[in-house]
Amino acid sequence: MRTLLFVAWVVFYISLLLVARRMWTGKYTRSPLARTLLMDALTSSDFNDQGMQEWYRCCPDLLGEKIRPLFVQSQLDEETEAFLERSVEKSGWVFTQLYHSFFSSIFSPIISRTSINGLLGRGSMFVFSQEQFRQLLQIRPDWKGEKLLDLGAGDGGVTDVMGSLFKEVYATEVSLPMRWQLQRKNYKLLEIDEWQKTGFQYDIISCLNLLDRCDEPSQLLRDIKNALVPGTGRLILAVVLPFQPYVEISISGKSQILFALVFTTRYLDLLTAFISLYNTTMKIIYIGCSYATVYLIYAKFKATYDGNHDTFRMEFLVVPVGGLSFLVNHDFSPLEILWTFSIYLESVAILPQLFMISKTGEAETITTHYLFFLGLYRALYLINWVWRFYLEGFFDMIAIVAGVVQTILYCDFFYLYVTKVLKGKKLSLPA
Repeated sequence: MRTLLFVAWVVFYISLLLVARRMWTGKYTRSPLARTLLMDALTSSDFNDQGMQEWYRCCPDLLGEKIRPLFVQSQLDEETEAFLERSVEKSGWVFTQLYHSFFSSIFSPIISRTSINGLLGRGSMFVFSQEQFRQLLQIRPDWKGEKLLDLGAGDGGVTDVMGSLFKEVYATEVSLPMRWQLQRKNYKLLEIDEWQKTGFQYDIISCLNLLDRCDEPSQLLRDIKNALVPGTGRLILAVVLPFQPYVEISISGKSQILFALVFTTRYLDLLTAFISLYNTTMKIIYIGCSYATVYLIYAKFKATYDGNHDTFRMEFLVVPVGGLSFLVNHDFSPLEILWTFSIYLESVAILPQLFMISKTGEAETITTHYLFFLGLYRALYLINWVWRFYLEGFFDMIAIVAGVVQTILYCDFFYLYVTKVLKGKKLSLPA
């Protein structure tokens, strides 16, 4: 027992050292905990010596002649200083930052960074104070607008600054936790594919750090122009330069349709035979979950579905697989042909998802984990077939060949998953 406890302690200690090393090297220096410890190591005078006024020092001479007269110089005011002081104070809360780091480590594989910030009540963005906002628009203190639309509003921190100057405030946001915060502030939420079709126009539309996260930025700008009040409507745009678009790809709806078709054709024996309660329940859950996923993608969360990149032609898979199931099967009967069709189709149903990733470059972390376990599920079937062959002398050549084909399709993804995703890097398939 003592030896076991000693070994466990050594493993824990080494793991702790590795985690600490990763936290303080490379991109991990950006973690909240590392920043907190770093700030505690620095004195307040060291922080002030950086000269916060330097942050506002710009050189308009570098701007073009047409833009230079439009440049508005901001200054460090009381509201901005208050925000910075609160940020510095919060960064010194070691236990709070430790809790945030722990929460993020646990849920980052399944929840986006934006949603984690929404659940933790952090990540508020500060772009300008109310006085800086008035100065930017060159409006009087008593000015009042009709309608404001904040695209990608986050938790509404910037919306609060602008919203007090408008009679009606609208916002869009994809992250569910952030939407909850916006609803608590009584802002009118619009879907990301709805705000262009409301029938009315806005005095101000803000698009802050959003243009480079949109797969069609030019179309977004055209929609914004059409939604502004003609002549007087204005767009407030913030974008990181140099402009480097980055769009994360999620689940392919077409792959999910194919999987729904797979389970439907495979489990039609529900109508003809009863094997056990477990078997029946399992089949119903498989079918129900597959169709529920399709419904969520195409109906419930239609606004977040990236149909522009999910362009694989499903008929290129369904038609050949259907023909093959008629030619190669165990028994030329309707149920047997449909079962064979489901086996063949499942082996290639992932292709629309892989095509979607390779077409655009990268995928969300949660998507890569989903794909890994989907491939692992089929790889484990290979072990089951070997086990049954040795113990029962049973093997199904159709299922084995289809399973091998499916596993081969995943091989490239498995390699990238192990060499990139598990090391904290983004996954991208070769185009």
